[in-house]
Amino acid sequence: MSKGNLEYLSAKSINFAIADINFSMSFEYPARIDWFWKNYRSFISYNHHKEKVFIVVKAIQKDNEDLTVADRHFSLNLKYGTVFKIRGNFSNGQFIVEARKGVDLSGLIRVLTSAVLIEKGGFLLHACGVAQDNRGYVFCGPSESGKTTIASLAGKRPVFSDETVALRKNGNCWYVYSTPFFGNLGKQEINGNIPLHTLFFIHKSPVFSHQRLSQPQALKRLLPNINFIDMHQNRVNKLLDMASEITNSVSCYDLYFKPQNSIWRYIHGIS
Repeated sequence: MSKGNLEYLSAKSINFAIADINFSMSFEYPARIDWFWKNYRSFISYNHHKEKVFIVVKAIQKDNEDLTVADRHFSLNLKYGTVFKIRGNFSNGQFIVEARKGVDLSGLIRVLTSAVLIEKGGFLLHACGVAQDNRGYVFCGPSESGKTTIASLAGKRPVFSDETVALRKNGNCWYVYSTPFFGNLGKQEINGNIPLHTLFFIHKSPVFSHQRLSQPQALKRLLPNINFIDMHQNRVNKLLDMASEITNSVSCYDLYFKPQNSIWRYIHGIS
């Protein structure tokens, strides 16, 4: 994919930024650009970030068209069932996606973001993110654990997502980034970041309680909640190193909570 090809497709492209990574996505079928304005408006980017990823999305016309991925020449080579395949190189930041018409763009972008973010020193986490007093609180857990419940109790506190946040290191500090991947609370209008202060692994309970976790305990809870499907050994190792570092440098707790506004008094008492 040459620079000329990318410029040729620019009239059918959209730029959006997630976790300080700027994506330029071009389509052979430009009608999908309207979807971005409707769903990702807060993440559409007009800045020229240093870290830029170019993606060209091509349509697979036939339902039985082969989605086999060849392993050679590409540093990223993913196949997501029979829905889409991604090929590209991190060295030049250029990727080609072949997808069925009507592909779920949110799912496609989530997979791309997950792979690129790990290469850039971060990862997507199945978690709710809430900001207060320049501190980022992350509430991590599987479906039905209470992420959306906690987000709905945030009041005027900024909610970065009730479903998936990005964690990325900047200098010596880990940051929580908002993402356009949301749950039942619906899309948020925030596209920003805040220093990560505390990581909670949440459990619904009739009473408030908490337990400080050791680094191995926190790591064991964290890993199943990381959004990751690329099993390339180098990126698996990077991910394990980042997960180990973050659980060693940030306070981590099991949090048992009631769905009440008093949760914030309780959290303030912990942190």
